[in-house]
Amino acid sequence: MPDRLVCATTALACTKTEEQLIHGICKAIASQEPYVLAWVGAAEHDSQKSIRFLGSYGVEIKDLKNLFVSWDERTPSGMGPV
Repeated sequence: MPDRLVCATTALACTKTEEQLIHGICKAIASQEPYVLAWVGAAEHDSQKSIRFLGSYGVEIKDLKNLFVSWDERTPSGMGPV
């Protein structure tokens, strides 16, 4: 089994909080090539259709907390790979 799956399985089996689970899964992804960053967000049903940042792991974490991402396909922030 690839290391990424072992790390993800461990995170699923051994965490006690949602925050630990998100961190563990993101770490499992971002610790393997070609990925350098992984993050998890939740779609909000507000007027901007924003995505609330829940957690991440990787090289550029500091930039994510200030990032505005939307799931509204009519806006530039909703048309990206997220």
